[in-house]
Amino acid sequence: MGGETVFKPFVIIFTVILLMTTMVMMLQHMALSAATVDQPMQNESPVGEYDTILITPNTGRIVTSAQTVNEMEHPTKANFIYTDNGSDGGLTGDVKYVQVVRNNINFDPTSTDMWKKYNDFISIQRKTGTSILTPLSATWNGAAIPLSAFVAAFDGKTNTSKVGFQLSGNNDTIFLHLASNDTGLIWANSYTMYYGWSMLREGKVNFWGTIGLLMTAKMPGMNPVLSLFISGMFWAVICFMIFTMVSRIIPFIPGG
Repeated sequence: MGGETVFKPFVIIFTVILLMTTMVMMLQHMALSAATVDQPMQNESPVGEYDTILITPNTGRIVTSAQTVNEMEHPTKANFIYTDNGSDGGLTGDVKYVQVVRNNINFDPTSTDMWKKYNDFISIQRKTGTSILTPLSATWNGAAIPLSAFVAAFDGKTNTSKVGFQLSGNNDTIFLHLASNDTGLIWANSYTMYYGWSMLREGKVNFWGTIGLLMTAKMPGMNPVLSLFISGMFWAVICFMIFTMVSRIIPFIPGG
């Protein structure tokens, strides 16, 4: 009995160590998700295994000069539409309307209107709600990213330019993948454009949401086998801790 009493604290310590190890693995994944990607481009995930979830079409959209416009049009006329299918914690049916504006005819560098202040830019818009009284109207959130920002953010190792931005309070990302490391292809309207997001992005980590994804083996961007392994370890540690604590309490419960 005395030996068992001495042994149980070590079991608890061992369990806590396992739990901490699991948390460290999760935090490492979070750090990798927020880091710059140094991996070769892949159609399935141009930003690497641990970084960003791409929304439909996750193979990207090819941009050509014929698909650009010279002024902002109504969002529903956008040539590039990306839709979140709800996988990996995304918002099911959330649509992003993207336009590539070149030689903006409304260009005014002194304007505070984001659709006028840039000559060449990519616009992103998202419908955030409609009114019961005016069902045909809608509230739109938008963002404008100058093409010069993509040129400045170009990574020659992956031939990919990655620019993050705020839309409806969330941090989203546009990726431009070039056929070579020539940034002139951006100005030539010759690239593949991807739209992505990450719940584990730097500076905006939802801790409890992350725990939920960990416990259900749905870590964004993580290899499914690795995610299942970490989830299994997490559950095993929790069950072991509960079993150990209950086994210490039961002897003091009448009838136990």
